[in-house]
Amino acid sequence: MPILFSVLCLLFAAVSSAAEDIPLADSPYWAVVTITDPTGASTIELMGLSQSGAGAAEIKAVQAQLEEALKTAKAAWDERRKVWEADKANSGKSFRKVEAEPGKPSVKINGSAFKDRAKAEVLLAQARDAELRRTSPGLARRRQVINEQLLQYFTLGIQASPEWIIETRDKHGARWAVNAGYLSHVVNTPNDIEGKDTAFFKYNQLRRKLEGCRTAKVICWNTWYGLAEAPPALYKPTPAAATPVNAKVKSTMIAYWQIYKKALLMAKEFEDVDCVMQIEPDEWGHLLLSCGFDFNKDGVVLVGGSGMPELKGIPDTVKGWSRAFRLLRDLYAPHVILAANPSAWDWHGRMSGEAWGGYLNGMEVNLQNGWDLFITQLHDWDRGQARNGAKAKYPPYTEADTVSRFESVDNWCSWTKPIHEATGMWGVAWQLPQGNWTYATVDGSDGHAMDNVTELLLENHPKNRVAERMVASGVCMWIYSLGGDGANVTDAKKDGITNPKPYPGNKGKKSEYPDDDGGYLRLKGAEYFRNPVPILGKPIAQKGKKAEKAEEKPKPKPDPVSQPEARQAVQLTDPAARAVWVERLRGQVMVELAAKREPQFIMSAFKARAILRGLDAAGMMTLSIEGAGEMTSAWKRLSDRDLANLAVALARPDESERQALAAFFLFLAGDADAARGAMLKAGTSAAEVEGAFSL
Repeated sequence: MPILFSVLCLLFAAVSSAAEDIPLADSPYWAVVTITDPTGASTIELMGLSQSGAGAAEIKAVQAQLEEALKTAKAAWDERRKVWEADKANSGKSFRKVEAEPGKPSVKINGSAFKDRAKAEVLLAQARDAELRRTSPGLARRRQVINEQLLQYFTLGIQASPEWIIETRDKHGARWAVNAGYLSHVVNTPNDIEGKDTAFFKYNQLRRKLEGCRTAKVICWNTWYGLAEAPPALYKPTPAAATPVNAKVKSTMIAYWQIYKKALLMAKEFEDVDCVMQIEPDEWGHLLLSCGFDFNKDGVVLVGGSGMPELKGIPDTVKGWSRAFRLLRDLYAPHVILAANPSAWDWHGRMSGEAWGGYLNGMEVNLQNGWDLFITQLHDWDRGQARNGAKAKYPPYTEADTVSRFESVDNWCSWTKPIHEATGMWGVAWQLPQGNWTYATVDGSDGHAMDNVTELLLENHPKNRVAERMVASGVCMWIYSLGGDGANVTDAKKDGITNPKPYPGNKGKKSEYPDDDGGYLRLKGAEYFRNPVPILGKPIAQKGKKAEKAEEKPKPKPDPVSQPEARQAVQLTDPAARAVWVERLRGQVMVELAAKREPQFIMSAFKARAILRGLDAAGMMTLSIEGAGEMTSAWKRLSDRDLANLAVALARPDESERQALAAFFLFLAGDADAARGAMLKAGTSAAEVEGAFSL
């Protein structure tokens, strides 16, 4: 285990044993400390202290541990030095130039200690942000963009002209987050490493799009789609068959990677424009199918074997392929957000959400390793259009018609949530049809196609609670974009305002806009943005409206995995009740472990995901902390926020006992809205929770 992470274990074990009468959660002082180990690696942490200043027992305990670590590190370094110097080939050379000698470790308090933990947490966030900007400005920029533009509220993206985006924002208040579009037909000519025959370079499409997004002040969303269409297969006989063929052709893949690099360099040129690269819809699935889901199988897709110098030595595997996108991004445009695109054709089998969580983590496609988002899809284009022939589906639409692959919103959420939890990445629903069946304008003709995905979210919001359910399953945005010749939010058909005789089943509302969708998304999108569903942001006060009824008001919050710690807790009617409920939660954890299921939750002190691998009779947990490795900690050291995170992770919709546990600990942690949401699913057990608190 790395020295630094060994020392961090003290925050749960050795430190508290130095002041056993002062539980971590009830410490009288809180300080932000920078811990530097003998290798020079540093981390910034929040520590509970028994007294203010560097003389606190907890600080001394960490210092003592670091000094022991230094002795061990120096002894090991000295042994390696002796072996190295014994080699005659190294005569007259200095080992210190090969490997630095371990340095003096330190524990420093940043500023001063606080009695108010909340103030210390603000300082902690500021210190970590400053350190991230210093050490990894690209990563810091990506996190800032995602947190500020995609995670304050469940948001919407669009594919439209910059002029339409500006008009609908200024006139109606529709605050679209992204403008989406393809970078497709990447390789048209073998060995075309300059992209001379690539349309988005040849005709300046990418440059114009970046300029437009700069003007419209939205994120430039680019869907990179090039494997299936490339030579020699040229999309034939099917994308599933074409992709594995093209991926093994050196003249194709050298161009593929060089053109990707060129696109990144253009994004770097427009560094003031926030940018996303969504990588290869469908092709993650096609490549994994071609190798039997063995992403380490050699020879599946040329990466190092393509001949691109920057990729030398990277295996020609699906894992290597995914690594190459990240490596080139980090080299040439580290501010660009990367989005992976798992497929859900077999969503309850080998392509389940749980399976994809494993595949993506196995390929190091997760938040920890520099990826940023994942994609989820439904059908590619509006279903109600004549050109679909026998496959067309006209209104009226059911939920099963709308959520085509998954058949229900709940099923869809059950697929995205495990991916979000496993990888740490938030999901984005992409290429959702722009059609509707509200306006007579959409009559099934080209450009005026019908569908129901717009109404699914936006009709009867917020009472339909679709956005809230998506947030709870780890999805932060829906993007309405074009597929085939479906409906368009602009006047792409140049036919002005149209109100033909309503198609059978269409609601027949008269349009006042030239938009080919009748104006539905401009108006309903704006209406949504007046009352968006919060993720990290605060609810927006509704002016001129009566408060919602009590049974409608509780809104499910996102998984506490992504939530800051709550500040105020509801009071227990009997303080002894906490110990009883803690034991009930511990019992449910033991049930999970006995079934060989390892709960995953966020540990607040590390601000990182933890896997609970074991819990013994003495109350010692075996944990695997994201970024920190394996460690042990006492069950009794879990804070109320930790217990709430753990209880929510265990809760299943149909298990009232676990929903009650989640509600209890969410109330205890101060997250009353989420607690009430859990109580709605707790059945008769909800009464126990109510009785435990002064609600």
